[in-house]
Formats: sequence, C-alpha cells, structure tokens
Amino acid sequence: CPYPLPVPVSLVFSGVSPENYDMLKVVIASLWLLFTLGCASSPVELAPVRETPWDTSIVVEAQREVPAPTTRVLTQAPLPAPKASPSIPSSSLAAAKSFLLISDVDDTIRQTHVLDRSNMSRSGLRTDRPFAGMAALYASWTHASSHPGNGSRTVSYVSGAPYKRIQSVTLAFLRKNGFPEGDFFGRNSLGSKTHAFKVEKISQLIEANLDSEVILIGDNGEYDPAVFGEITRRAATKHPNLRITSFIRQAYNDQRGEEGDLGMEATPEQIVFASAADLALRFYERRWIGERELGMVLRSVKESWDAKMSSVFPEWVGCRAVIARRPLPSLPVGSIQLETVKLATIILDRTREYCERSPLDD
Repeated sequence: CPYPLPVPVSLVFSGVSPENYDMLKVVIASLWLLFTLGCASSPVELAPVRETPWDTSIVVEAQREVPAPTTRVLTQAPLPAPKASPSIPSSSLAAAKSFLLISDVDDTIRQTHVLDRSNMSRSGLRTDRPFAGMAALYASWTHASSHPGNGSRTVSYVSGAPYKRIQSVTLAFLRKNGFPEGDFFGRNSLGSKTHAFKVEKISQLIEANLDSEVILIGDNGEYDPAVFGEITRRAATKHPNLRITSFIRQAYNDQRGEEGDLGMEATPEQIVFASAADLALRFYERRWIGERELGMVLRSVKESWDAKMSSVFPEWVGCRAVIARRPLPSLPVGSIQLETVKLATIILDRTREYCERSPLDD
C-alpha cells in the first residue's frame, strides 16, 4: 500500500445522530478497507464510549500489536506432520491422558453476531466482547493438566475469518481476554470456502494427534454443526476408536417461525450449550475439570452477569432449543461444596428464564 496509516491513528466522532450516522458508516467502511488491504499496519478497533444508539462518541483507533508473550505465542502456525494411525483399544480411550481442544472464535467465544451482515464491519474489529466465562473455562481446563494423573491438554483455534490482517484482530482478542496459548488457523483468502477450510484444518489437527481425545467447540451460526458432523463421520470410519465430543453454542434459534436470526440445528449427537456455565457443568460431568475449576467458571459468569447481562447473553442470542429440545445439564451432585451448587442453581435458573423469551430484540 503506498499510503500506510500512521500508528496510532485516532478519529473521534462526537454527537452521532441518525442524520450523520450514514456518513460515519462510510468513514468506518473506508478504514476497514484500508486495514484489509494492508494500509493500516495494526488492527483497527471500534470502541463506543457508551452503549447508547445516538448522542455518543465513537473512537476508531489503529492500535499497535499486542506484545507477544515470552512463552509460546498465539500465532498462525504450520500444521504438525500427521502421526501414524495407532491401534488404540477402547479401554485406554476411556481414560485418555491427552486432550486436544479445537475451538471456533466468532459467536463461540467472541460476541460477533455473524448473521447480521450489516454489523460485521464493526463487530469483527472488536477485541473487547468475549462471552463471559469462556476464557476462564479454557484456562482452567488447560491448567487441569497439572493435576496428578492428567496428561497434556492442547488448545487450537480454527476460524473462518479471512485475511491475515483481520486475523491479527482475533489474535489480539485472544491475548487481551486471557485465552490460553494455542495455534491459530484462519482462511488465507475470501476465495476459500469456510466449510471446506474448517473440515480440512480440523481433520489435519486430529490426524496429527490421534493419541488424544478430541473436544470440538463451535456455534450454530453458520457452519460448525455441519463441519463437526462431517469430521465425526469421517473419524468413525477411519479411526473407530478415536473419541470426539462436539459442543455447539446455541447462539441463534434454529426453527423457522422462531424470532431472530435463523441458525443451524445441531445434530442429535452434538451437545448444545447456552453459556460457559452449563458448558463447564458438562466438562465437570466428564471429569475434565474439578470442582475448583467449575467454581471459578461459575463465579466468572455470575459476576459478569450481575455487572452486565449482555456479557453472557447479548440481546440477539436465541437459545430456546436449549430449553425446549436440549435440556440444560443437571446440578452437580456428590461431595461438592454447597456454594458451588448454589452458583449453578442461580445461573441455570437465569438461563432458563432468558432462553424461554430469547432473543430480546424481537
């Protein structure tokens, strides 16, 4: 690009109103184009000062890259060479010592609202809207590898976001919000199809980690139910002893006639979740995390919800299927602290109340 933007660049628009909002969108779109073409040398983030529709200030800032951590860096990494297919008995898989968690990003751990195309130019540039509790869950699951008897736990992020410069925003998002280190893979261009790209990359990761139990986490916005379903079917034929568990965030209602954007319906073998809290309960049921880690995630979700409900459920989320067709997990039982049970009860009750009338913007 012959005219790169200086860093940092800050444009402040005060008193945005319906009359000049269209002009502001043109300016934002222009900055987005410069960014994707390489004219902006760092991610561009849109940050409204207040969450009001009008009479506010919007700051468009070209930020410097987030410094890389001193240990392993979240980056686009080459895939490791596939391992030879081992013969793994079912009994050993039941107590697998290694785990591979592969996560989508947009609408899975970051609030993007991908089905609102008019909003993508703005939400796709934000680094400050994680779904509450997801970073705490991923981090606590990773740290559980330090417990006696547990093996390695690896996280990889696979996103359909195109262009390296757009992907750098995602890397900044992961670092900023405390998600654990892991390799990141994104599409090379808009010409490649998201479904095919995800199937190929996730399959390659699985082939390179055939001695690990695999956890897939995505959402029902666009492709993940179909992608995970295809991967699971292939693996069942090629590696019948490989265990794969798929979780789908119910970000959108999936039945015609229901309010809001229409998402994909999860397949019967996929486990749907509404928030990090009920996903953590699923992890706890499978002994992937302990009570201490479960309590950390539940507290993170409740504190975020108490401060701002949209950090858990943005107004566009539609999760009626979790209530109507895919019930929430049961409360933890056994030798577990009463405080943990109370936290789970409060969050599950709130989740039922929200999902029964979601989305809220209809």
